[in-house]
Amino acid sequence: METPSNEWLSLESFRTGSDTRTALEETLSELNFGCLCSRAIIARSKVDGTRHANITCNINKGRFKIGRHYLIMEVAFMDNVSWIARIQRAREDPSRSQMEKTAFECEVATMKVVREHTEIPVPAVFDFDALRLSKVGRRYMLMEHLPGRPLHKIERSETSAGFQDKVARQLADVLFELQFLAFDRIGRLWCGRSGRRPVQVIQMPLNRELVHPFNTSLEYFHAIRGAANKHAMQEAPTDRNKRTACWILSTATPRFVLSDRIHGPFPLAHLDLNSENCLFDDQFNLTGVIDWRSAQAVPMEHLAACSDIESFCLNTQTSHRSTREFKRLVVDYLAVKERSRFLVLGGESSPQSLASAQMPSKDNMGRTPLSEFMDSKEAEIAGQCMSSTSSLIVLEALTVHALVYDDHVSWDQLKAVNGNTKPPT
Repeated sequence: METPSNEWLSLESFRTGSDTRTALEETLSELNFGCLCSRAIIARSKVDGTRHANITCNINKGRFKIGRHYLIMEVAFMDNVSWIARIQRAREDPSRSQMEKTAFECEVATMKVVREHTEIPVPAVFDFDALRLSKVGRRYMLMEHLPGRPLHKIERSETSAGFQDKVARQLADVLFELQFLAFDRIGRLWCGRSGRRPVQVIQMPLNRELVHPFNTSLEYFHAIRGAANKHAMQEAPTDRNKRTACWILSTATPRFVLSDRIHGPFPLAHLDLNSENCLFDDQFNLTGVIDWRSAQAVPMEHLAACSDIESFCLNTQTSHRSTREFKRLVVDYLAVKERSRFLVLGGESSPQSLASAQMPSKDNMGRTPLSEFMDSKEAEIAGQCMSSTSSLIVLEALTVHALVYDDHVSWDQLKAVNGNTKPPT
């Protein structure tokens, strides 16, 4: 029988003595698999009433998936039910233990809130321990196994019937749901240590530090940009091009802030919504959205800018034009759903109907909808200004320079003015 781990890696997938294999061997040796199985059996009995004495489970220690932060293993019950164990991979600095513990609890809380308040397919979490030194040996969560694979692992051709249209419609559904799962402050979601308390918006990480929740989008965007500038200047304090880039990105930030959204509401953003974290079946039905580690409530402009829609056009032969057309499909489907909500229209609509119907310019509270912002030049500017990649800051600023100044002011002219001046941090 096919199981989740059939196509996963093993230790033999890595060269003997390599850093990755050595780290994996260390992690596996420190895990108490007996304890993990016991926790899974107890959790299973709470989920469906299965008696402890009537169920056993097994964890295949030789098959796993690895991510940047976690080791993924299969928990196989004797009755052909499979769960996923998501286990912290590496030892962590004890000084960051509390920060990592809270991040883990926030991810559990976020998945709970999304499952309860949207139709986005998110795995259920059956048990977790956020302590660095749990009885299992590392912090872990036991969660539902969702079927499906990332899009690039599904066999298809460019002419797959309805492939792009179907995926675009479902991405629009996800963005639509997130747009209206909104909060009054900007920060991470937390439901207490047990994961059962009412949701709160709490501190969020910024430049490896925790900052208190923000009340306005302006505070948030300036803090994000300031932290990115500070990091860039620490790496290259006298680089005139980087200084100019910091200035361009800082002065461009107010250009994309929506005045009708400054005080919220602030939607939940996955912040890593790409083709790797979305699972589809062989008919291109969305079966799961996974890895909510970075998710938090953000300004709507950030939700629009952080969604990596282009990553769903994965064929190497796909042209830039096709990528733009795919994004156009997503935006059009999103606009249809928004119009149905704002104007209380019934029935199924399609992007083609927009040719004879006006795009929604405001929601029923007078606020700019997500689709309108995603379709704007300001969204392109936001996407570059929100990045915090120091090595790419000049390229990002060149893109923003072209969008903001066109041919009216050259890069060299801006460098002459700002290249010797410390940027805002």
